[in-house]
Amino acid sequence: MFRLKNDAPEMESMATKEVIIQNLDFKTSEAELTKFLKKWNPTRVLIPYQTMVGLRYYHPRPYGIAFVCFDTVEAATTLINDLQFLYYKGKSLRLNYHIPYESLKRKNLMAPQEYESENLPDDDELSKDTIYCRILPAECTDADLRNFVELYDPVEFWIYKSPTNSLFTHCCLPHYKKKGFILSALVKLGDGTNIDDVCVALNKGKLCNKKVKFIPALKHTIKEVKKATLNDTFVEANNIYITQEERQEALMDENIIVPKITSHPENSSTPIADLSLNNKP
Repeated sequence: MFRLKNDAPEMESMATKEVIIQNLDFKTSEAELTKFLKKWNPTRVLIPYQTMVGLRYYHPRPYGIAFVCFDTVEAATTLINDLQFLYYKGKSLRLNYHIPYESLKRKNLMAPQEYESENLPDDDELSKDTIYCRILPAECTDADLRNFVELYDPVEFWIYKSPTNSLFTHCCLPHYKKKGFILSALVKLGDGTNIDDVCVALNKGKLCNKKVKFIPALKHTIKEVKKATLNDTFVEANNIYITQEERQEALMDENIIVPKITSHPENSSTPIADLSLNNKP
């Protein structure tokens, strides 16, 4: 793997009771090294090696390193200061603290720049009663969605289309690429409902035998969807049904063109609105 910049993880500087000696002569035995280090009173000296096994021989091959353990960190520091770059058997020794191995996910490795949450929306930008699903199953209907969330006191549903002009949609959602759009939904829940708990519960289930992801909706997304569905031309083209309460609320905003009131027929499915919005939070 090639790196475009010097962002490799750095090992924490940490003093320990163990010292690793590198560039050690391969012919040095543990007995010889223990005798050489007797002045510093090590508790243990270990030279790791690999056993080379052939058809007719059995040969241990050292790695050219050694581990030296002490009772205190101060004794290990003294050894490093005294023997650093000292020549032993014709080789310059390299000494450092030995840090016990841990997984890369542990704290001993520091990532150069962790992903920061500055791109996430603020709490005041999120709705307290509406959840949002960016990608619904292609065969999902309003009845399927209503049955899926019926346990959480749903009040209002908004199902609309989003264009498939993103690279993710073209590569990962080929069935939506043929349709030219993806289905998205907004679901308004009743008062007092904890939408965070609802999202966690819904994300564990399946809608039309497919996994879906619900998150708290952005306030500006809800506003854009409602404004688009209150346009005269848009309503007539998509057969959107506007209630009396929605009309009265829209009359308070001078920038919204309020369509004519259309009664909602009984046993009719909620129509799907065609909105070209970037609704991803």
